[in-house]
Amino acid sequence: MNITEKCTGCMACYNACPFNAIEIIQNEKGFYEPHIIEEKCKKCKKCVITCPQNNLAEKKENKVVYAAWSNSEIEREESTSGGIFSEIAKKVLEEDGIVVGAIYDENFKVVHGILTNKEDLQKTRGSKYVQSYIGDSFKIVKKYLDEGRKVLFSGVACQIAGLKNFLNKKYNNLITVDVLCHGVPSPMIFEEYKKRHNGNEISNIKFRYKKPSWTIFSMKIDYKNGSSYSNTTYKDEYIRAFLEDYITNEVCCECKYTGKDRVSDITLADFWGYISESFKNRNTEKGISLVMVNTKVGEEYFYKIKERIVYIEKTFEEAAKGNQCLRKPFQKNKLYNEFWKNYFLAGYDDTVKKYIREKNMPLK
Repeated sequence: MNITEKCTGCMACYNACPFNAIEIIQNEKGFYEPHIIEEKCKKCKKCVITCPQNNLAEKKENKVVYAAWSNSEIEREESTSGGIFSEIAKKVLEEDGIVVGAIYDENFKVVHGILTNKEDLQKTRGSKYVQSYIGDSFKIVKKYLDEGRKVLFSGVACQIAGLKNFLNKKYNNLITVDVLCHGVPSPMIFEEYKKRHNGNEISNIKFRYKKPSWTIFSMKIDYKNGSSYSNTTYKDEYIRAFLEDYITNEVCCECKYTGKDRVSDITLADFWGYISESFKNRNTEKGISLVMVNTKVGEEYFYKIKERIVYIEKTFEEAAKGNQCLRKPFQKNKLYNEFWKNYFLAGYDDTVKKYIREKNMPLK
């Protein structure tokens, strides 16, 4: 039995199977996908029904859009854009809630982790441009929800859709935040990249280090010996491969969760547009969040953090101008198939040399 030919790796089927008949494997390009253990499968088709590619999760028309940032300089500096997710997460934790989102494990594999205190909140800060391993997260979320605890779940839209299909009922104590997605890169390629950067000696990785600026960010890797590596979006091989659409999952090119109608309570991204006609606030280079409030639950939590942030109401058109995936999915590079064929034949180093080109930084 085939669950879907368009798997995004959300792992809703894995969490939903009542017979533990699904295991998660990595396909030839390193993306997570389900594999049915035939001797355990009872053909109940719970996996097929739960899959958000087979059955679209409910989407809501966006209500209001803001450009916003945290009043906390630390939150704003340490976050990818304006620090709004941290402010929402802090509020949920103050209410004795649970926060679930993408973090690094001890080997710097990107996984969905469960956070219960503010001290661990820094683990969720910053973009992580790798497909996240969901694991049993949906089951754990359901357990907390059924106990009456508030849960904030953050992920890309297909992961939110997978969670909602898995839960299959409305929970008033669930808050969902989707991070606007360019497409998810291969964990296998990220492992290759880390090996070239002394993977065993890494102490931290920042995909969106705000040097030289928020606009022209860097990949930064800190090492246990106190040294570090950093290179800009125009130079770093992994960032270039990601932004040039060589290493994203092919199914992302047909994403069913792009557009104005959103599957989550709040959508977050970078706000790249003008703040006013006379002042381009993004040039402060501290980061500005795009906040799309999509539901009443989203309105409630945005209201709860209003005293902690600066916010300016904008239009959806202004938001979409700087974020293509609010209009349509990104498409794979025209040399995508050649890139992967070369990778399988000649390996990572040869492929990087042939296909990944550094670019000149724009003149100011």
